[in-house]
Amino acid sequence: MPVKKALHILDLLESAFRRFLRDGLIIRANAVAYAAVLALIPALAMLVKFASIDRASLQIQIARLLAAYGITESGRVLVMLDEILARANAIAGVGTIFVLYSANNLIRHLEDAFNHVFRAPDRPILFRFAIYIASFVILPALLLGASGLYRQTVAGLSPPAFVDLTFREGTLYLLESNGTLEERSIEGVRVRRILDQLNLEAPFRERIYDPGSRRILNRISPDSSLTPLDRPTLSEVQEFSDLRIDGSFFLVSTESGLLVFSEDQGLTWDYRRYLVKTESALRNAFIEDVILLPDRIVMLTGDGLQSTLLVLNRSDLSIIDMNPLESAYRSLNQLPDGLYAGGNGKYRVSRDGGFSWSQPINASFGNRNELIQSIHKNARGDLVFMARSGVLWLHTPEGERLYPSLFESGSAGQGGLMLGTTGPAFLYGADGMVRISTDGGRNWIPSDLQLDDTEIFSHARSEDFLFLGGSGRYTGQFQFSGLETLYNKSGAPVGQKAIFERGPQTHYSRVAIWFLQLLFYLQALLLVWLVLAVLYRALPNKDVSWKSAFGGSLFSALCVVGFFLIFRLIVGRSTTTAALYGVYVAIPLGMVVLLSTVQILLFGLEITYLLQNPRKIRPSEYLRNPRRFFELLS
Repeated sequence: MPVKKALHILDLLESAFRRFLRDGLIIRANAVAYAAVLALIPALAMLVKFASIDRASLQIQIARLLAAYGITESGRVLVMLDEILARANAIAGVGTIFVLYSANNLIRHLEDAFNHVFRAPDRPILFRFAIYIASFVILPALLLGASGLYRQTVAGLSPPAFVDLTFREGTLYLLESNGTLEERSIEGVRVRRILDQLNLEAPFRERIYDPGSRRILNRISPDSSLTPLDRPTLSEVQEFSDLRIDGSFFLVSTESGLLVFSEDQGLTWDYRRYLVKTESALRNAFIEDVILLPDRIVMLTGDGLQSTLLVLNRSDLSIIDMNPLESAYRSLNQLPDGLYAGGNGKYRVSRDGGFSWSQPINASFGNRNELIQSIHKNARGDLVFMARSGVLWLHTPEGERLYPSLFESGSAGQGGLMLGTTGPAFLYGADGMVRISTDGGRNWIPSDLQLDDTEIFSHARSEDFLFLGGSGRYTGQFQFSGLETLYNKSGAPVGQKAIFERGPQTHYSRVAIWFLQLLFYLQALLLVWLVLAVLYRALPNKDVSWKSAFGGSLFSALCVVGFFLIFRLIVGRSTTTAALYGVYVAIPLGMVVLLSTVQILLFGLEITYLLQNPRKIRPSEYLRNPRRFFELLS
């Protein structure tokens, strides 16, 4: 019986493929993909206008998505997108008609393709228009609701990661992404849940600034133009990112504009919320990085296109100075001679604690710009730059640029660098390898420390120990014990390898992490399956059974989710090419993803038709005969 069902599935797939070619769905998929490209910007404009989606948040998400694949040269695309979306509130008359036409054109091409597969006539114009208008309400609500449910589930079930570590006076402080702060010392472990001690509805916590007019508002005023009534809501689910400690003063930041602080070593907590005004609208400031100084706080905020440097009073976290920058910067670094802000192939320096900044200084990696993740200075006076793509380079005081070799092959990927004016330097990357340098970062030696089963996000070091923290609540303690000389078969020395002594390590159970990841993938598959089933059931002008719709949509959902996982894996490992060509890689890759997705949807529709009409299924000529199948492929 199972063999008979397997043969029936082979017959179904081959019959669907024959119909897919005979119906010319490759050409129709091109038409749908082209219509989707034309409707992309109008659809985003409608979301900004009618769904109250913040376009600055949209820019940040797009920039971070591209940066995750090593594509940092996305400024031109983001600028064009921002210029178009900035006019969303002005859409009226002919503009609204064009927006509706573009969106209707996409759904019309989809419906025509669906009706062609089922050999169904077109619907009357008025009935078709009513369905299109209804789809603008139902589909966005369905997608937003499903994605919101998915995010809440992931946030609630995901094993939190240690996103920042700090070692002070014999105590290791570990900040989790969900806001849990652990303190580990000889006396034991203390756990504090920061959000449980905050009242996010407390008044007089907002700090508002307007980079365009350089205005600052540290107290709410009902008649102020900087404080309109429609403030963005503050989610109870916060993504924590940075931990800073100076004596008894603790400072924690989130990506949604919250600075949470404690003046009594974490016993009690308060917060300030930072909002940025753009074109008569308020949005949560996106906090990129924070530096804690003895009498002030320097904070870097951004929106994917431009950044703003804020100087805060440490006593009440009010804004005392603001410096809008010309483009996006991503990191703040405190060096012995000042503060450094790292951007895309450039940096700025402040010698007075963040109040005034130099003009941009070039720091390109060869002939291309890299997004600078951190800046360091060694004992020789070299500036050492690390990019988010994992590459490393140095600027010497003599003006020379050095590009040290970090590995034999492949890319270190995103990681972290620990380098100062004394002691050895440590470098870890996405490949799990920890490397060491004894000459200030000019030469790097591999080590016996290979972390293959976790993603490292943060680090800290004491005089004797190195601490690493990452996904799955992983934390490890290591001690550098020396260098070992490597010899070839003939006994000649060929290099060195650093040796580490491993201390205590903690992490989630591997089985639990694997199970949760599987659960998330299954949830994503279920959401895609349900959306496609509704689409296959409702869009054709034919009575399609739910059984057939769910059968065809299951195949499409499996292919779509699998395709995106494989695509992300392949592109994520090709960061060197992506970083080199930037957005010129992102655009064609996006077209490939879009066209492939549409073809998968139409192929699943052919399966739905055959399940609806099983007499159309013909015995397989190739899939049942592997020899003929391989002859066809050759």
